[in-house]
Amino acid sequence: MTVSETVENVALGSYLFSRLQQVNSLKSIFGVPGDFNLSLLEHLYNFPDLNWIGNCNELNAGYAADGYARVNKFGVLVTTFGVGELSALNAISGSFTENVPVLHIVGTSSTMAKKLNNKTLHHLIPSKNTWEVAQDHYVYEKIVEPFSCIVESLNDDDLTVLQSKIDNVIETIYKSKKPGYLFIPSNLADIQIPVDTTKKLEFNSIDKHPELTNQIVSKIIDKLYKKKFAILADNLIENRKDVLNNFIQSNNIDCFSTVLGKSIIDETFEKFHGVFNGKISSEGAADTFSKFELILHLGVVTNEINNFNNLKAKDFVGDVVELGKDYVLIDDELITSVDGEIIFDSLLAQIEPMKLCTDQSVESWGSKRSYPSSPTLLNATKKLSQSSMAKILESKLREGDVIVCEMCSFLFAIPDIKFPKDSLFISQNFYGSIGYALPSTLGASLAIRDAGLESKRRVILLQGDGSAQMTIQELSSYVRYGIKPTVLLLNNDGYSVERVCCGPTRSYNDIQPNWNWLKLFNVFGDVENKSVNVRVETNHELEMELNKDDGELKMIEVMLDKMDVPWRFSYVAGKAK
Repeated sequence: MTVSETVENVALGSYLFSRLQQVNSLKSIFGVPGDFNLSLLEHLYNFPDLNWIGNCNELNAGYAADGYARVNKFGVLVTTFGVGELSALNAISGSFTENVPVLHIVGTSSTMAKKLNNKTLHHLIPSKNTWEVAQDHYVYEKIVEPFSCIVESLNDDDLTVLQSKIDNVIETIYKSKKPGYLFIPSNLADIQIPVDTTKKLEFNSIDKHPELTNQIVSKIIDKLYKKKFAILADNLIENRKDVLNNFIQSNNIDCFSTVLGKSIIDETFEKFHGVFNGKISSEGAADTFSKFELILHLGVVTNEINNFNNLKAKDFVGDVVELGKDYVLIDDELITSVDGEIIFDSLLAQIEPMKLCTDQSVESWGSKRSYPSSPTLLNATKKLSQSSMAKILESKLREGDVIVCEMCSFLFAIPDIKFPKDSLFISQNFYGSIGYALPSTLGASLAIRDAGLESKRRVILLQGDGSAQMTIQELSSYVRYGIKPTVLLLNNDGYSVERVCCGPTRSYNDIQPNWNWLKLFNVFGDVENKSVNVRVETNHELEMELNKDDGELKMIEVMLDKMDVPWRFSYVAGKAK
C-alpha cells in the first residue's frame, strides 16, 4: 500500500477529537462555549463516546480538567480566546506547577481576520494608540509559553503539516506531564486536512543516550547492593506507580513517600514508614529515615512543601541518589538531559533482588503510631477537632478511595492519615490556588465514571468553607452530571489558615457567615431532593455519618473551631513568623 492510499481528507475538528479519544480512552472534555470555538465543538458530536462537560466558568473548567487528568493521565478543556482562556490561565498555571497533563484548546480569530487585521474584533485588546484599528491577534498566545510544555498555533499556510502538529501537541503533553496549548482559528475546524490513517500516537519515550543510561544504572545498582537503603517516592514517579509497588512488595523494601508523593506507594505495605518531610514528617518517619545508609529518591520534586525549611533527604542521610524527571544526582554529580522513567525501567530490569542490601530490623510505621485502632476510643460526645476528624476519617476510608483535599488547614493533617490500598490522593499542595478542589472533584469523579469504576471507587472531597466560596457554582455540575462524591464541608467560619499566620480577628480573614450549606444542592438544581445533607458537631456524629452508605451525592457540614488547625500547620506557621 502506497502512502497516497493511506491518506484521507478529514475535517480538522473531527481529526482532533478522534485523536483525543485515543488517549487513555478519554471521554469527557471540559470547557465553556464561545463564538470562536463553536464550529470546533460541533465536531465533538461526531463521536458518541465523547461527552461535552459544560462548566460554569473557564477557571472551573481548568480545575475540572486537572482533576480528570489526575485520574485518567490526560485532561482537555476548550475555551474561546481572551476572555475565556485568560480566566482559565490560573488553572493551567497550577497544572504546570503540579505536573498535570492538560491540553487547553483555544478557539481564536480566523486566519483571514489575522491576515487582513483591518477591523476591530471583540475579545481582543486594542492598540495603545486609539487611532489604530489593527490589533495583535497573538497577544494572548505570547503570554502562555512559561505555563506550558508546548504551544502550537495552527494556520492554513500548509495543510499537510496540521496532522503532525496536532499529534505532537498531544504526545508532548502526555510525555511531559505538563499542560500545553493548541490555538485553532475559528475557520479551520471545518477545513479538510490530509491525514495518514496508519500513523499512531506515540506515547513512549525513546532512550537517546543508552550508553549513559547503562552507566547510571550500574552506579545505582552498585550502591543498592552495598548499602542498606530505602525508597523515597515522589510526585514524578507516579506514572510508574504500579511497577514500583510490585517491586517494593516483591522484595519487602523499606519505603517512604514525600508530601507530594502521597498515595503513590501502597501504605498498607509492612515496610511503608510514612511521609518524610524533616521535622514535620508523619509520626516516627524522620527517625526511621535517618537509620538508612542510602536513600533512592524517585521522581524528585524540590519545593518548600516537599522540603520543609529547605532541607532535602541528603541533610538526613549520608548518601542519596536523586532520580528526577530529567536528571540524576549521584555522588554529587548532576547528570542532565536524561529520561528518569527510562532509567527507572532499566534499573528494575537489571536488578538482581537477592543481592539487594535491605534492613529487616526496621519497625513498621503502624507500630510507632499513637492513633487509636478505632475512633470509638475517642470521646464520642466531644466537639470535633481537626485532629479527631483525621483519626475518624482514616478509620472509614476504603480500598480504592479517591481523596480530594482543598488547600485548607486540614491539608496539613493528610500526612498523618494512613491510606488504604489503591487509594488516590489529589490536591494542589504546592501551587495552592484555593477553590481548586471543588471543581477538581467533578473531573476526578467523571474520570472514574468514564473508566467504569464508579462501583469500586468512592470520591471524598475535603473542602474548606472559605475556599468553597471561590468556585461554589460548580456544585451545580455535580447535580447536572449526576456524580456522587461525599463532600465534607469544613465550616470554621473563614480563613483559618490565614488566622493562624496573621490577623486572627481581622476582617480580612472573615467570610460571609451563615451560608446555608445544606441547601446548596437544592439551590443548584437538585429539585428532586436526591442529595443527602447533614451537619455534624461531635466525633460520634461524624463517625455515624461516615458509616452510612447512602449511594447519593452527599454533603456533611463539619463544624470546627476558628483557630483549630492540625499540629503540623501550627508548627509551620510558627517557623514562618
